[in-house]
Amino acid sequence: ATYWMSRIYRPKYLQDGKYVQISEWFARIQHAGHREAVGLSTNNQEEASRKAARLYSSIRTEGWEAALRRFSPERSNPQNRTTVGGHIELATSVLRVREVSLRKYAYCLRRIALDIAGLNDDAGSKFDPANKPWREKADKIKLVVLSPLSIETWKTDFLKKAGVTPIDQTAARRNVNYFIRNARSLFGKKVQRKFRELGLPAFENPFTGVDLEKQGSTR
Repeated sequence: ATYWMSRIYRPKYLQDGKYVQISEWFARIQHAGHREAVGLSTNNQEEASRKAARLYSSIRTEGWEAALRRFSPERSNPQNRTTVGGHIELATSVLRVREVSLRKYAYCLRRIALDIAGLNDDAGSKFDPANKPWREKADKIKLVVLSPLSIETWKTDFLKKAGVTPIDQTAARRNVNYFIRNARSLFGKKVQRKFRELGLPAFENPFTGVDLEKQGSTR
């Protein structure tokens, strides 16, 4: 553990011209010709050092696959342990787009997650992106609640709750498309490629196969 204390690290990303560290500690381990960065699932340095030491010992005795499977049983599906807020933090850190776009992406993903999790108490009122309580509530939701099926169900429910007039339905379809287009940007190919470069776990895109609604004429 003492050896790893000075070798674990927190990945950095560039934001507003400054480098910012994420909270989770990582260890970059090399053995038997394979090198990988592994998240240690803690923001405590001493605990992370002990975890890194145990993991490295297991890798040497059991091999990479067995050691990682035992160290992190949910590794095959990172959505099980990743929260919406955690994914937003990492995904927005690797995207090179305008700050206003990142805020829009995050807002839409949080809104969809809140609706699917049944935690949107203000569904009938206008969402305020700057409202801290609902943001904190959305950030704690497990990413696993998002799936193609749950998003399709959310989309259907969203349209059902809209008015029955053609104008109401058209507006609802445009809103659905707006939320989907922006939220799925946090799961795009650029994000996945950057995650692989940083040695972060791969994830399934919950928007795979989710089609946009036909909006009709915008005149």
